[in-house]
Amino acid sequence: MLWEDIFLRGMEIGLTPEQFWSMTPREFHFVLKGYEFRLARSWDMTAASMSLLANVNSAKGKTFKPADFHPLLDVTSSTDDVREALKLLRDYNKQEDGAN
Repeated sequence: MLWEDIFLRGMEIGLTPEQFWSMTPREFHFVLKGYEFRLARSWDMTAASMSLLANVNSAKGKTFKPADFHPLLDVTSSTDDVREALKLLRDYNKQEDGAN
């Protein structure tokens, strides 16, 4: 993946160029994971509604689960990623407090 692709991904998730270039690659990774996690969660209700509609209109014996309609179900966040992100955030806040 080229820097241009990574930069465009940052713009896609709503970062300004200044925000993007001020981040470390690790910070960007966590911001991107958070965006993908929120996007996946936003599909939860849609997938549940779609499975309900499909089940009401399907042939007898055929059932659908929300996972059948959830395009982003495999996007998850591990506990280690969350802990590391929180540590980075605490460190960042300490630096900001020390700078003021």
